[in-house]
Amino acid sequence: FGCKRPPGENIPKLAVIREEFVALTGNPFIAVVLNQLLYWTKRLPDFEGLLEEELTPSLPLPPSRDCGWFYKTSQELTEETLLCLSRYTMRNYLRFLIEEGWISERLSPQNKWDKTTQYRVNLRQLQLSLGALGYVLPNFTKDELPILEEPILETHANTTVVDEGHSRFLVCYNGRSWQ
Repeated sequence: FGCKRPPGENIPKLAVIREEFVALTGNPFIAVVLNQLLYWTKRLPDFEGLLEEELTPSLPLPPSRDCGWFYKTSQELTEETLLCLSRYTMRNYLRFLIEEGWISERLSPQNKWDKTTQYRVNLRQLQLSLGALGYVLPNFTKDELPILEEPILETHANTTVVDEGHSRFLVCYNGRSWQ
C-alpha cells in the first residue's frame, strides 16, 4: 500500500489538501491526488508550451495536444500523497478526475508497445470548474493563466452547468462512495 518510508529516506514528505479541490471533487483524498498532479504539471520542462496550448482555445482538446504530459504509476502517486491506498483505489480516483475532464490520460504516442500511462492536467477546464464555484486555480499567476471568462461547454458525470439569464453556475454533486 505504500504507507512506509523507504529505507534511507530521511526527508519527510508533505501532502496538501486544498479547500478548493475538496469543494470541487467532494472528496479530500481525490483533492490531494489532484493537487499532486498539479504540482508535477508546474515542474514539467514543457510547462511554457502547456500554457500556450491551454490559452489557445482553437486547439483540439487533449489528448491530441503535445505538451504537459507526464507519467506516474499508481504506486508513486500513493507514496507521494501519503494516502496509503491500494492501486485499485488510486486508479478509481484517477478515473474520476478523467471523467470530470480535469485530467486526461493516454499511452505513449511514440511507442505503441509502451503501456506506460501518461497524464495531463487540463488547466483550462480545471480553472473554469473552480471559477464556477468561486475559486481560482492555486499557485498560478495571472500572467501564466489569465482568468477565463468562457462558459463551460461540457457536462461531466457529476457536474451540471446551470444557465439562468445572465448567471451561469456549476452544480456539483457526488453520489459516489470511495474506499
